[in-house]
Amino acid sequence: MADVLSQEAQRDVPVPLANQWEVFAEYVRANPGCLGRTPDDLAREFELDVDFVRSFVAAMRTPIEQESFLEVGARAVKEAFSKVVSRVKSTFVELTGRPWLCLMGSTLTTFAVVTLLVLFRNSFQLGVNFLYTGAAGALVGALFVMTFITHSVCYYRHAQMRYAFAFSAVMLMAWFAFMNLAMDSQGRAEIERNNLPAVPLMIFGAIIMAALYFLFAMTATLSGGYARYRRESMVEREVSRQELLDRLFEVNSRLGGLLAADRRVRARFLDRIRTAKTYYLNVLLWGIAVGMLDVLIFGLYSQTTGHEFSWDVSLPWAMIVAGISLTVIKYGFAILSGFIAGRPARAMSAVISFGAGLWLASFFPLGTYGFKHALDQVKIGNIFMGLIGVVFIGLVTGYAALVEERNYRDSRLRNDDPASLLAQQIQIQWRLGLGTQATTVLVVDVAKSTTMKANADPLKIEWSFREYQSLIEEKSRQHGGQVLSTAGDGAVVGFPSPQLAVIAAREILTEMPRFNMRRNRLTVPFRIRIGIHTGRTEANLADAPFNEIIDIAAHIEGVAPIGGIAVSKAVADAVTEGTDFGELAHQVDGQQVYVVLNPTVDA
Repeated sequence: MADVLSQEAQRDVPVPLANQWEVFAEYVRANPGCLGRTPDDLAREFELDVDFVRSFVAAMRTPIEQESFLEVGARAVKEAFSKVVSRVKSTFVELTGRPWLCLMGSTLTTFAVVTLLVLFRNSFQLGVNFLYTGAAGALVGALFVMTFITHSVCYYRHAQMRYAFAFSAVMLMAWFAFMNLAMDSQGRAEIERNNLPAVPLMIFGAIIMAALYFLFAMTATLSGGYARYRRESMVEREVSRQELLDRLFEVNSRLGGLLAADRRVRARFLDRIRTAKTYYLNVLLWGIAVGMLDVLIFGLYSQTTGHEFSWDVSLPWAMIVAGISLTVIKYGFAILSGFIAGRPARAMSAVISFGAGLWLASFFPLGTYGFKHALDQVKIGNIFMGLIGVVFIGLVTGYAALVEERNYRDSRLRNDDPASLLAQQIQIQWRLGLGTQATTVLVVDVAKSTTMKANADPLKIEWSFREYQSLIEEKSRQHGGQVLSTAGDGAVVGFPSPQLAVIAAREILTEMPRFNMRRNRLTVPFRIRIGIHTGRTEANLADAPFNEIIDIAAHIEGVAPIGGIAVSKAVADAVTEGTDFGELAHQVDGQQVYVVLNPTVDA
């Protein structure tokens, strides 16, 4: 009903003459503040009906979009939540800005609180479960969670393995000290009653905890390094051509200084191993050597005891330590070989080579080892689990190597390493597309465009010229062309060959009469002229528009007749069918110029 009444009310409003409301609309566009004036004042000034002005002002003041009460509340909650998240984020940024201070501070705080609770428990004999229940348990849990989060953010943010290695050693000493403090005399007596030495057992426990911490630190570090690697790679892809040119000139300058100084270059040891042709054979031999160590220890054990080694609590503690140590050595060598190999695919290949070496060593006949034992290992379940291990270790070590390699190369570039600078120079040149290639440029421009635009509606000018540019792009794309620039009233188009450029030019001119009848909203028709030139360039014209070929084509376009096509001699010689040329009397930029005698397809 309201809409009907509104429509009826609008029918009663007198409509002003066209010239009156055009002047009024132009005034409002130029002076938006006039809407604050009363409709009576505006009506008197522009000699308009007051009801018409009131309806117009009301329509202008109508909000485009209104928010409901729920939307306003939701927006307020969202803004408050964003502020809290931003504050927490800024706090973590400040805390993790200094990695050593962050790691040491959070760890010492946690261990200090837990140590005080242990001393409190021992002093008042509160029982073993004191640290795991009640308020003490909640406090310990909260401290460990906060420490875990803080360390994760720190490792992720800095993404350097040296912090993971170094602080894992710190955690080894901290865990041993904590176990030594937390274990009372009753606990030591219970351990020794089972014929287990307390101190070696605590050292072994500290090693296990430090190894678990290292896995956590390595995972966070690699995740942060890989995220940074991906982020920097995405940013690198968006680098402008101008920035690449700046880098190239800087690298050239630095290389020139190093060549003048005759600086000697030595490859690092890791690069020599990684690029060695016998690397996978070396890894295979590492696997055989570690496998033989396994065979000697556990083969002699099985030969001495008469039964195969198996994990059991009844094993001597020396054999337990030896078994765990050999497991750590195996995985350590697998990780090391994958890391040295480099990229994930190479890392997986290296891990497979190391595993093959371990398997070959099991053929050695000692104790339970031998030919039968080696063949028994070839089972579907073992192969499947082995492949999972290969993929996991290969991916982790491969991406770790990528991150380390990127950090190393960046540091070498900062230190003016000649090999790294030369590699970057060639990579930048590749990205710039340097290399001689043939290309053809078509330049089209509107003749007497100033006259066309004189006293015309700006919106009609904009619409018509956009349609004109769309026509150029459409016809060019149909013949393999790429619009390089549409600045002003003209366009610059690149083509793979002169023949395609001439065909596109003739089709554009053929389409112009139809375009002026159906798509041109101006009173003056579009009249264009086209110039074409071909040659060889050192870079992609889409990336480097400042090129001699474009300049010559533009100058040739300037001498072309209105509604016609002018080409250089190189273009005329390359087009052999379907087009007739007439030679002009004078040259342009040292190029002999020809006019196409049949500029339209139907001519």
